Amino acid sequence: MGDGAADRALLYPESCIDKSAHDATEIQFRLAKFAVELLQLLKEQPIDYRHSYSSLLVDKGLIRGQGRLSLQCITCEMKAYWEGISFGNELGFPVELSSFAFLGPLLRDQTHFPQHPCKHILLAGWLTGCDAKLLTQPMCIAQPEKELDQHAFLEDQILNLANENMSMLQIMQSTGKSKCYVKRVIESAGLKHRTNSMAIPTAVRRSIVLKAIVGKHRQSIAQDLGIGIGVVEQVISNTYGLADWRRHLSKRKRVQDAYLRLSKLITLHPDWSRLQIRKADESAYFCLYNNDKSLLERVLPSPTLATPPEKDWELEDQALLEKIKGLGCIKGFSLAKIGRLVKDRGFLSRYLDKLPLTRAYLDKASLD
Repeated sequence: MGDGAADRALLYPESCIDKSAHDATEIQFRLAKFAVELLQLLKEQPIDYRHSYSSLLVDKGLIRGQGRLSLQCITCEMKAYWEGISFGNELGFPVELSSFAFLGPLLRDQTHFPQHPCKHILLAGWLTGCDAKLLTQPMCIAQPEKELDQHAFLEDQILNLANENMSMLQIMQSTGKSKCYVKRVIESAGLKHRTNSMAIPTAVRRSIVLKAIVGKHRQSIAQDLGIGIGVVEQVISNTYGLADWRRHLSKRKRVQDAYLRLSKLITLHPDWSRLQIRKADESAYFCLYNNDKSLLERVLPSPTLATPPEKDWELEDQALLEKIKGLGCIKGFSLAKIGRLVKDRGFLSRYLDKLPLTRAYLDKASLD
C-alpha cells in the first residue's frame, strides 16, 4: 500500500541546513563543475584512470627514472592547488583527506586498490586542471621500431670501427657505450679484438681443468704449470660445475680421514662403547654422522643393550620395616592396606620374599 506520497513531502532536518550559506569561490565552483563533468564522462565511456594518471604525471615531470614517484612534490603541488578548499565541513570533504596521505596507495602499482571517489576527484582535478576531457586522451607510446633502428645503427658503427683495427678504448670513446657492450657486439659477430691477446691459452686452460678434476690443490696446479694462482682460480670458477665437484671431493676427503681416525681408535680400544668412542674424537664422529651415517655404523661396534641398575633389597627392607613400625598396631590389617599406608610401590604384594625382615615382622604382628 502506498503512503499517499508522504515521503516526498518530508523536509530535510534543520540540522543539515547550512544557515551560514555563502557564495562559492572560484576553486569551489571549478571543483563542483569538474565532478559533474567527470560523472557525465564516465556514463558515456570507461576511463583507464591508472594509465591516464601515469601519462599526466609524466607530462608534469613528477615520475622519475624507472617509474619512481616524486610523492613529496605531488603532495605539495596538490595542497597548493586545493588551498581554497576547506576540509572537515558537514557537506564537504572529510578532514582525513587534507593531508593527502592517500596518494601513495592510490598511485603505486604494488599497493594499488580501489579508493573512494572523492580521492580520485581531488587527484584527477589537479592533474587535468579541472578539465575532465584530458583523462580520455591516448597515451604517447614510443615506437619500438625507432629504438630497434637506433640499436642496429649503433651495432653497425661498432663493427665498422672494429674492422678498422681500432682499440676497445677508442671504440668506447667514439660510441659512448661500455666495454662489456662493445665486447659482446664484437664477439657476437665473430670478430677478433686486441683484448684476445690477454686470454688464457686453450692448452693451459685444459691442463688446469684436468688437474682440478682430480682434486689437486690450486697452489700445486699453479706451480706445475708455471702460472699464477689467480689464473687457476679464474679457470675453476668459470668452468661449469667444477667448483661444486671440488667441494664434493673435499668433503669426501674429510669423511675418509674421519673414518681412518675412528678405525684406528677402535683398534687401540676394542672394549670401548660407542659413547666412549664419540667422546674420544667428537670431530671425526660427527663428520661421519653428518655426511655418511652408513659408514659410521660400519666402523662403530655393535650397540650394547642398556641394563637397569640392580635394586638394593636390603636397603628397601630396612626402609619398609621402619615405616611399618611407625604405624603402631597393625593387627587385622590386610597386606594391601599396609602397603597403601606406607606407600610400598607394590613391594609387599610382589616382592615380599626379598624382604625377610619385613616379612618376619608382619608374621609376628599377625600372631600378636
